[in-house]
Amino acid sequence: MTVANHFPYSCSDCAATSKTSNDGSDGNFYCINGGVVGGFAPTCLCTSCNTGFGGSNCATCAAGYSGTDCSADHCVATSTSIDDSSDGNFYCINGGSIGGTTGTCTCTSCNIGSEGLNCAICSVGYAGSDCSAFAAGYSGSDCSADPCVATSTSIDDGSDGNFYCINGGKAGRTTGVCTCTCATDYAGTNCQRNGNTLSVTDSTSLYTAISCWANGETVKLAGTTAYWGQTIKLSSKTWLN
Repeated sequence: MTVANHFPYSCSDCAATSKTSNDGSDGNFYCINGGVVGGFAPTCLCTSCNTGFGGSNCATCAAGYSGTDCSADHCVATSTSIDDSSDGNFYCINGGSIGGTTGTCTCTSCNIGSEGLNCAICSVGYAGSDCSAFAAGYSGSDCSADPCVATSTSIDDGSDGNFYCINGGKAGRTTGVCTCTCATDYAGTNCQRNGNTLSVTDSTSLYTAISCWANGETVKLAGTTAYWGQTIKLSSKTWLN
């Protein structure tokens, strides 16, 4: 029995041509400027054009390219954060100077207080939507770090110049790198521990107490056990099994 072929096209591989009238209906498809032809007749495709070219046949200039040879355009600064220069538009704010061409855009010469690839990051000491304000803990014409201030607020980490420093401790250095120098009989990063004496009654409390002190500190043991009166220097060794 003979079955009639009701399909108007054959499923042949598409082939690239430089003839504009080839629409792929017979497998021949207009595809130039480095385009890679694919698919089967009559639904041919032309993709992976050379840089600068686009369109269904790689015959027109892609966004950000122009001229007879579809060369890269000069970059244009925008305030849209997703603009990545692939089409010539590049996110560049806070006084940044746009440079380069499509695909290789740059944003330089940011306003004072801004930095980064898009001039969108506030430099240390600056804050605000346009990075023009001084951040907490910085001042002066050069926005230099302020001296640290001791506080009794445990969350103060020195990032704004305020630093948790108690029991008579003296705050030192400047915003971002604060220190706390302890008064006599106090110790710890924030002078939160009372003296250089560990009160222990057994091996368990000795282990617990030692665990709270920093490696390298020297402390005196006090209590009712044989440890009383001994002075030790802490290390990273395992003291008790």
